[in-house]
Amino acid sequence: MSSTIPLRLDVELEPAGLKVRLRNLADQPMRIWALGNSWGGASWFLQLVAAGSQHERVLRPGKQPYTVNLPRFLEVPARGQRVIALTPGDLDWTFGEDLSALRDVPLGVRVVLEIAPSKEAVEQQVTTGRAESAELTSQPPHGWLFLPPAAS
Repeated sequence: MSSTIPLRLDVELEPAGLKVRLRNLADQPMRIWALGNSWGGASWFLQLVAAGSQHERVLRPGKQPYTVNLPRFLEVPARGQRVIALTPGDLDWTFGEDLSALRDVPLGVRVVLEIAPSKEAVEQQVTTGRAESAELTSQPPHGWLFLPPAAS
């Protein structure tokens, strides 16, 4: 599926996560949901495909509890950019899901931002639609996905 909003996602794989550069291709500012609320958590996902497989795994950051849930957004300036960090190795993405089969194989990785229409999107003037990155190849050990356990 292709992008339906004028936003380009350029992704860099980093040791502790993914750096996503949002490039607004439009002549007006664009609002997207911030990650720290349910609208933002539901908007982002990763598509992972192990080399030699057709089976796609989808990871979403929507598994954290919200004590207060207020719609918050980020604004990407007209013809400008903004950088956000995604940390798919954190428990709020994987929630203990067994991803060990992906540890030692190359992975195709695509980041997708898909904002569903909603009353809150209209009220906050948040753009709706879909933007996706080009597919990247990640070579094992995929540190961005398999973060070392936190020291206690």
